[in-house]
Amino acid sequence: MKKYRKLVTRAAVASCVVFTTLAQDNNRTTQTLEQKDTAGAQFNTSSTRTGRLGPSEKANKVIGMEVKNSQNEKLGKVDDLASIPVDLLRRPRVIVQPRAPFFDAYVASVEGVRHVTRADTVRLRVSYGTAGTRERGRGTGKATLVVSVGDRRLTTQAITLPDSGVLETSITLPASRFPLPGWQVLEVRLDDVSDAEPRDDARLFAIDVSLEPAAVIFASPPDWDARFLARTLSEVARVPVKVFVETEPGRWRDGATLAPVPTSALSSAAGGARLVVAMGDPERARAFTAASRNAVLLWPTNGQAGDWYVERPLSSPFTAALAGVLWDSLPPATAVALQARDSNPTATVALTARLA
Repeated sequence: MKKYRKLVTRAAVASCVVFTTLAQDNNRTTQTLEQKDTAGAQFNTSSTRTGRLGPSEKANKVIGMEVKNSQNEKLGKVDDLASIPVDLLRRPRVIVQPRAPFFDAYVASVEGVRHVTRADTVRLRVSYGTAGTRERGRGTGKATLVVSVGDRRLTTQAITLPDSGVLETSITLPASRFPLPGWQVLEVRLDDVSDAEPRDDARLFAIDVSLEPAAVIFASPPDWDARFLARTLSEVARVPVKVFVETEPGRWRDGATLAPVPTSALSSAAGGARLVVAMGDPERARAFTAASRNAVLLWPTNGQAGDWYVERPLSSPFTAALAGVLWDSLPPATAVALQARDSNPTATVALTARLA
């Protein structure tokens, strides 16, 4: 059934978003030259402590890089200095100076969901760490993680800096604290820290706050298919997805917090979403999906058992999303729900199956 779930999911994604995949090729020629450059730099480890830089200079000239070492105290003298062309010796040089050890506290990364609604809870995973040694000892520092948008502070959380390495913590805050809907740039900053490098004390995280979810899923009963579709829509289509589950007959709850949701909120969410999905037994959510003026996807997961073979799709808005599928190689489905023909002239059939 996993292949059929993927097919229906691709159709659902195509109904609400068009995305482009960008590809980037690596320059293998440069890598080959760099490898030759490494092999070409030969140093003599005998007592004379001499080295040869001629092969390295000539190889670097081809790729636009240069190594400038006319004299090095640790290496000694370069015995082939006279063989290096004069124009290469005149080119600019890059000298890396050693840096004295210092203590540094930093924010390593910030991760979380980038598309939420005003009624959601934002959960951020923040990694922070330290490097170097404190002047007054190690592992005794306290700090504060501050989350802000512009000049507005949203929340703070006290932390203890590690002796070394990286730790991770979770920060939660309601999305209603954001001043405006739309894209926001969060700043997660280490406060109350005195270190020698303040430029890595903060990280930025972009998040989109919508008034209503772009996709709403009604699952009755809740199952793995609903979680699979919600995660796929959120990751692939990059839109805020809201899931409602019917845990008891007639009682719907929020799929993330399991908090009871009133009927008015269910109807409002379905009416404002660009895509509404009814899974499990779609008739259980008919009262909410009927009010939607946008795309509605019916995904029944309890159907008639047997060997069902999916046929090639007819011409529809989902044809492009399903292109490239080898239909003859698909195994038979174990169950299919028999749907009555929808009288709505705008309804579209994505896939059909026949019983063996």
